[in-house]
Amino acid sequence: MIYPQTIVTVADNSGARKILSIKTLRSKVQNKLAVIGNLIVGVVKRINKRKKLKKGSIFNCLVVRHKNCFRLHDGQSNNFSTSAVILLNRSKNPIANRIFGPLPGIIREVGFSRILLMCQGIFE
Repeated sequence: MIYPQTIVTVADNSGARKILSIKTLRSKVQNKLAVIGNLIVGVVKRINKRKKLKKGSIFNCLVVRHKNCFRLHDGQSNNFSTSAVILLNRSKNPIANRIFGPLPGIIREVGFSRILLMCQGIFE
């Protein structure tokens, strides 16, 4: 679960390394809480120097992993070691062309099936 003012890592090759969460856009759990599949607004805090991304720029982000335990449809519970997001542009398309690490299949149900094509692994 990601609250406002939480620093999370970026799971793509867009050039950002760390993002500071500002606000949750679409949340079904609570007003301020973001889980897997929710959109958040974030500020870039740490960057890769070789990329064109600037520190302090604001992006929409999709939450793809969080540390807290979550349940899958078949009853299994999983959790990740880090919380991670993917940067999106204004038209809700990913900025990067590669995503690192596995992603849950819940993202397909939210409507971001294009992101699953770029990731390394999917688990349902």
